[in-house]
Amino acid sequence: MEPRNAIVTGASHGIGQYIARALAARGMNLLLTARSEPELAQLAKELRSRDRKVAVAPVDLARPQAARQIAAAADAELGGVDVLVNNAAVELQRSSHTL
Repeated sequence: MEPRNAIVTGASHGIGQYIARALAARGMNLLLTARSEPELAQLAKELRSRDRKVAVAPVDLARPQAARQIAAAADAELGGVDVLVNNAAVELQRSSHTL
């Protein structure tokens, strides 16, 4: 049985969009996650088809409850997940030098 459902984090920009498009081209249903909802909605509209479900979950992975939110959305929208593409990054703002 081939995987059918995938989560792509960081899907709103850069390589995340390309990964989502590649998975969609293989017929996978997708849950797209990122902080920026407008970009997610636009990509979902582009990728959605009669044979493919594409849902969005605007979530900030830097927040403690994010993983639970994404898991709940995947269960509700896709009925489960076969593939996780953990593409999102969390940038920590810190000093790069010490005196």
